[in-house]
Amino acid sequence: MTPAQPSRWQDDPALAGRGLLQRGLLAGWDGCAPTVGDRPAARELAHRPGGRATLLLQRRGPADAGEHDPGSSEVAEQPGGCILKLYSAAQFPAAVAVARAAARHDGLAPRVLGVHYSARALHIERATGVPLDQADPARRQQALDLLGGLIARVHAKPPVQLPPWDALHAVRKLDRWRLRAASVDPASATRARAVVMRLAESFAGIRAGGVGLHGDLSLRNILYDQVRGTVRLVDWDRAARGPAEVDLAPLVGLLGEATERMVNDYRAAGGMVAQDLLADLVLANRLTRALRRLARGEDPVGVGSARVAGLVEGHVPTSR
Repeated sequence: MTPAQPSRWQDDPALAGRGLLQRGLLAGWDGCAPTVGDRPAARELAHRPGGRATLLLQRRGPADAGEHDPGSSEVAEQPGGCILKLYSAAQFPAAVAVARAAARHDGLAPRVLGVHYSARALHIERATGVPLDQADPARRQQALDLLGGLIARVHAKPPVQLPPWDALHAVRKLDRWRLRAASVDPASATRARAVVMRLAESFAGIRAGGVGLHGDLSLRNILYDQVRGTVRLVDWDRAARGPAEVDLAPLVGLLGEATERMVNDYRAAGGMVAQDLLADLVLANRLTRALRRLARGEDPVGVGSARVAGLVEGHVPTSR
């Protein structure tokens, strides 16, 4: 029997840096200390058991008085701070390479404040701005109107030290949600199987090489600062070397026609787009989202089934 994965980063034995943080030994390193103090409060932003954890370190406010608990979710929101990422031994070398590659995108990616090899940890600047999944429609569109040229700038950098894009990652993710949805709606899972097989064949034929990708351009990883009129990209953990369409597909898949200017600006800035590959990646993105909503009960079975059927039959909707 496979042992249960730890649900809390504090209990995850794969993360060597967790003990150092709990003893307050990481906070004073590098450029983070002036903004968070010697023993900061920590709020978990993400945790992948056995792989990595992402924490927001902030100066402790009045609500954090008392014994320091870096794992507490009851942390008063404070301005400033920095991001701490803890990694397993397997993921840390690639994370360092990716962090160094991202650092070359001056102004677009958060700065790396420190690399701690014994703790397998990275200190990263906390970027300012509103994530696009929390922005109102007007601000979101303002950011999208800037994105085409910015993504072209990212792709123009030589993909030095980046691992190759995992061409079948999207297919495996799609098939996992297809299998989970089978318990709710077997017909939809069966219907989607043909698409999974076709996409696997299509993606397996992608040639090696490509551009330097961000690798996870979801709305939550795009920050828009309305005051400065700037866009920054965060969470570069999945940066890779691969086809440019990988970075465009999540946004096109979610927002449809609202991204038309973004794609046109990308082309105008010198970016090349293979329309067939973009369409396949968009389909994988949308079908994964539809099956996930079905499996989680976020859509009634009738609605989810119709959504899946429309995607499989090629009637791809332009919005969520």
